[in-house]
Amino acid sequence: MKTARIAVPGVALVASTFGLARYGYGLLVPDMRRSFGLDATAVGLLGSGAYLTYLAATAASIPAVSRYGPRRVAIVAGLLATTGMAIIGLAPDIAVLVLGVIVAGASSGFAFPPFADAAAEYVGPAQRGDVLAA
Repeated sequence: MKTARIAVPGVALVASTFGLARYGYGLLVPDMRRSFGLDATAVGLLGSGAYLTYLAATAASIPAVSRYGPRRVAIVAGLLATTGMAIIGLAPDIAVLVLGVIVAGASSGFAFPPFADAAAEYVGPAQRGDVLAA
């Protein structure tokens, strides 16, 4: 039972932060290009900004998990994903769009480390690989 209690919310968090928040904007790039007049360079810079914030958030999440625990950091990841996607959806101009992409990109960096820590703490060695692979 502990396995499912870690795996199900962990998979949901990773799917929403990576799949929707970090990479989901890529599905909307054609519409964003039209709405905001973005060229290929701007789209590339936008994607790079999301990746850089992901890297920075990953580095920041390691000490945060140690200090605040995996649950709190996972909640921050979910809040960042939700906030970033809302900002992207409501962006009236390119500056706000950039902010949303950066916030959404950071969410994935705060998602996987607490999931891995929770799996290491609560899931037995025999099932841990399956939980993390899910």
